[in-house]
Amino acid sequence: MEKLSCGECTVGYIGIKVMTDILDRISNGQGAKDDLNLLRWLGNGIKENAKCDFCASAVTPVLDTVNYYEGEYTKLIAGKGTVPKSVYITRVTAPCMEACPAHQDVPGYIELIRNRRYAEALELIRKTNCFPGVMGRACVASCEANCVRGDIDSPIAIRALKRVPADYELTGGLEPTFEKKENGKQKVAVIGAGPAGLAASCNLALMGYKVTIYDEQPLAGGMALVGIPPYRLPRDILEKEIGIIQGLGIEVKLNTRVGKDITLEQLSSQGFNAIFIATGAHLGREFDIENWKEDYEGLVDGVEFLRDATLGKKMAPKDKVIIDGGGNVAID
Repeated sequence: MEKLSCGECTVGYIGIKVMTDILDRISNGQGAKDDLNLLRWLGNGIKENAKCDFCASAVTPVLDTVNYYEGEYTKLIAGKGTVPKSVYITRVTAPCMEACPAHQDVPGYIELIRNRRYAEALELIRKTNCFPGVMGRACVASCEANCVRGDIDSPIAIRALKRVPADYELTGGLEPTFEKKENGKQKVAVIGAGPAGLAASCNLALMGYKVTIYDEQPLAGGMALVGIPPYRLPRDILEKEIGIIQGLGIEVKLNTRVGKDITLEQLSSQGFNAIFIATGAHLGREFDIENWKEDYEGLVDGVEFLRDATLGKKMAPKDKVIIDGGGNVAID
């Protein structure tokens, strides 16, 4: 809890840390006679004097246990017993988090950004999202549609806020930091260097696996590269974040189509312990026109057009063009 505290008032930032230490001491069989009174005094002091409700509300559960389970505390302190170590499953949530497919800790990283603690905000974001700069621009932002602030006036700009610490890092304000485990023995092949393949590779590398990515395109990025134009997702942002992921020791083999240039059997024979298939969905929505590919000249799928344009393929000029659709692909 003290990690998300703003740190602007000693009462909350230090007081919660002291209460946590007292609880740890009691749980380890080292509790003192006056610990309960000290917990009450600290808790009530924080509730009355903290600058915001964040720390003031954080002490409520502790005060409730002291008030309603005082006998259990007294037995523990008197008998010098210990609380058995256990794994407690917790789930912090909010409507914005529930709407996010990655269940990002939106309130947590916004609180850290608000207090300009960008390194800690990025660390929290990257627990569930290895593309903070990309998603800060290209995410569909289901979180904002479910933001409770929208019931009062307008939703918080959750997507754009992600860009603050991400861009600060990308411009040299921070150095990317990761906790990487050592494994080294097991190898994983990932087919596809799009968002899914890169995200899987990032997590696998952090878990200590040796990862090799195969992709048929000349550049990594998948549909984030060839499906989203630079004016919406600048190429330097995408390339920098892909570079950060590759910096974890991931090997990327481009211009290599699995099934044509190399087979699954050949991959297996190279000692890969697992193969993750992330080939994506490079298909547009079908026209509601029967036999449109065979009977009509000049009808082009939007996704195919954007991919060819990004990769520099020359387009045959036309005098007039009709665009069927009014969504993101049509505008792009």
